[in-house]
Order: sequence, then structure tokens, then C-alpha cells
Amino acid sequence: QAQDGASLQSPPFWNLLRTYLADASSSVFQYLVDHRKQYAERYGKQEVEGKIHDTYLAWPAHYLHYSGNGHVSLDEKGFSDFLSGVRKSDYEHKEEIVAKSQLTIFSGLKQWTAYSQTVSRMLKDGVLSRDAAGAKTLYSYTDMIYRFGKNDSVALAGAEAFAKTIAGEIPGIDGQDKASYQELYAELLEARGKKDAAAQVRSQIDQQKLTQSQQSNPFQQLQPVSRKNSK
Repeated sequence: QAQDGASLQSPPFWNLLRTYLADASSSVFQYLVDHRKQYAERYGKQEVEGKIHDTYLAWPAHYLHYSGNGHVSLDEKGFSDFLSGVRKSDYEHKEEIVAKSQLTIFSGLKQWTAYSQTVSRMLKDGVLSRDAAGAKTLYSYTDMIYRFGKNDSVALAGAEAFAKTIAGEIPGIDGQDKASYQELYAELLEARGKKDAAAQVRSQIDQQKLTQSQQSNPFQQLQPVSRKNSK
């Protein structure tokens, strides 16, 4: 049954969207995107933008299908149609959504060269900012490649370049973060057989800051163990 704009933007309907809407390829979600300014005026820009952004980013995983033997396949047409819809929209952050959606697919398919190339494009196109916030995101992408794409030499070379960027080429990095970035850079250099260069980077690390960073992030503290065991 057709509904007018007033009812579609009413508090009860917004509560339904906020709670249950998950399909970023649906016409209902497209309505939300198209009328996001009206929703933001009524329910707050941060909440509406957060709902749209999170729904967009969570949806691409639905195009990956996992079989019992560990094989992963992609619904290529479904994903292509989804990306086409994003690109045709007037959503302000559509380039980010496209790129991050591709990262979700490439990581699921273990296509680490394509993953690395997408991150590189994000940097080149300004989707990833070259500031402290962007460095945190780039660190997570770089770490993903290092931990899961070690057998992909092309991807690993890309990860080394990303690590070099966050370890020394971005201003305003917190001391603890910088120590973590430098350690990851050293580990990537070692993984690529550059032991002397890795030693030089490690000589510049503030070990106290690195320890503090690891203590404040238990997951990060476990990473060196898992990395060494995976070699």
C-alpha cells in the first residue's frame, strides 16, 4: 500500500527503519538515502547519517557465500548492481562506500592484491585522509594484509608502502600510535627480507610508548605472538 511522505517520515516509521532496516539494496533504504535531509531535520543528522553509513557498509557481506568446505563465492551480479546503485546516488560519501564495500569482498575472497590496490586508490583519491584519523584506518588495512596476505608478494609490497606512510609521513600522530605504526613497518620490512632496514626502524621506536600502546590494546598485544607463529 502506497504511503505519503509524511507517514514514511513519521516517528513510528523512523523507529522501524532505525531498528530493522538492513538491506542497503532495497527501495526502502533508497528512500531513506534520497530523503536523508528531511529525516536529519527531524531526528538528528548524526543518527540518520550513522544509520545510512552503517547499513551501507554492513550489506556487501551478503553477496559472499560460504560452502561447507571453506570455499567462498561471490554473487557477482548482485554486488555489481549494488555498487551501481551506490554510484548513481547523490550520497555524499559514495566513493567511500564503494571502496570499503570492495574491501569487504576482496578480504572475503582472500584477494589481497586487489585489496591492496583498492587501499592505494583510496589514498590517491582522498577517500582516506592523510591525517591522524586516516592513519588509524590505514593501519587496520595494512595489518589485515600483513596477517592474512603474507603469501601475496604484491599485496605485501603495498602494505609496506602503507606502513611507511603512517610510520613517518603523516604529521600529528599520537606517540603510542606512532610506535605501533613503526613496529608494523619493521615487521613488514622483515617479512620482505629487509632485515637491516627493519632494524633501523626499530632503533627509532619509543619502546615505552609501544608497551603502553600494547597494554591499552590487548588485541594488538597478542598480534606479535600470532605473527611469529604464522611465519
